[in-house]
Amino acid sequence: MAILEFIIAILFICLLISLFVSWIIDIYATKMNRKGKFLQEMITKLLGQDEITNWAESLYKHPLIKTLSIKTNRLSSYIPPKFFSQVMTDLIISQNKNASEDGSPENSTEDLMTSIKAGINNMPESDLKQSIHLFLKQSKNESNLFFSKLEDWYNEYMIRVNYSYKRLLKLPLCVLGIIIALAFQIDAIRIASSLWTDTQMRSSVAQAATEFVENNPDLDKTKLSEEFFSAYKASMNLPIGWKYEISYFKELNTKNEGKFDFIYWIMKIAGLCLTGLIASFGAPFWYDALQKIIGLKKTMKVKTE
Repeated sequence: MAILEFIIAILFICLLISLFVSWIIDIYATKMNRKGKFLQEMITKLLGQDEITNWAESLYKHPLIKTLSIKTNRLSSYIPPKFFSQVMTDLIISQNKNASEDGSPENSTEDLMTSIKAGINNMPESDLKQSIHLFLKQSKNESNLFFSKLEDWYNEYMIRVNYSYKRLLKLPLCVLGIIIALAFQIDAIRIASSLWTDTQMRSSVAQAATEFVENNPDLDKTKLSEEFFSAYKASMNLPIGWKYEISYFKELNTKNEGKFDFIYWIMKIAGLCLTGLIASFGAPFWYDALQKIIGLKKTMKVKTE
C-alpha cells in the first residue's frame, strides 16, 4: 500500500504542475484570442471556398455566430454544433436566390427541405457540396435528420481539431513548465525524493489526491485560480520555492566543506527539466492515470479487508 500511496502522491503532484502550467497558458491564449483564431483557421480548412462563396467568412459574419463573441472584433473559441448546423443551412438556402434586384428567394413558399435541395444544387462543384449532398441523401427528406448529420460531421471534425490544438501546445507547455520550474523552484526529483522519505507528507498528498478526484469528477469543470494553487502549496508543505532551496544548499555546502557538488547541480537541472516534461503531457493524462491508481488502491483495500 505504501508504494501505491507514493505513486498516487507523485501523480497528483504531476497533475497540479500540469494544471498550473495549463492555467497560465489559458490566460495568455484567452487574452490573445489564440483559441478563437485557431478555430477559425480549422473551420476555413473544413469548409473551403468555391467560386461564389467564402464559406468560413460567411459563417463568421452570420448574426447567430456574431452573438457568441462577447467583445467586438474577438473570435469565439467555441461554436455549438446546433449553431453550426443552423447557420450552414441558412447559408446553403441563400444559394437559392433569384437573380432579381432584391435578391429574395425564388420561391418563398417552398418548404425547408426543398429550399435546401435547391441551394445545394446551386452551389458550385466542390468538396463541401459533395459532402453536404451526401448528408442530404442520408437525411431521407427529413430536415431534423439533415441538421443531425451536419452536427455529427462538425462534432467529429472538432475532436480532431481539439487533438491538433493539444498537440501544438506540447512544446509551449514544456518550455513554460521549465520557466515556471525555474521561477518557483519546482524540482520534480526533489519532490519525489521528499515524498519517498517523508511518510507524513506522502500520506497527506495521497489523501489530498483522493479528495480531489472525488470532488472533481470532471476535470474540465475544475475552477482554477491563484487561491486554488496557493491552498495546495500551503497544505502539503512541499519542498518548493527558492527560500527552501537556499536553506537546503547552505546545509549541503556545510557538509561538503564548501566544495563544489557536481551531482547536486546535475540533479537540480534534471529535476527542473523533468518538471517541464511533466507539464507537456497535459493535465488530462495525469488525471486519468491518477483515477486508475486510486481505483486500484480501493479495490485492493476491499480485497484485503
